[in-house]
Amino acid sequence: MLDSNLNSAYTNVGKIRILGLEVWTQFSTTKNWSNFIGANMYNYATNGVFVFRHRDGITKPYDVNSSNIKYSVNINFTYSFW
Repeated sequence: MLDSNLNSAYTNVGKIRILGLEVWTQFSTTKNWSNFIGANMYNYATNGVFVFRHRDGITKPYDVNSSNIKYSVNINFTYSFW
């Protein structure tokens, strides 16, 4: 549980690198029908130290060295009635 909490709450822990790619297209198949298809993928890497201050006053540093690939795909169809 601690890893997931730390991974979602980084603030000033060191170096963060994000490298990615996004592609999309939009086209109409008929006069009233429009389509959108898009996708993105990126690598998110963090390296540094997160200093956690416990409620009881104890401060403890945690090394942060994580890297992951995130992606999403989006598809939208729109029909105009008039």
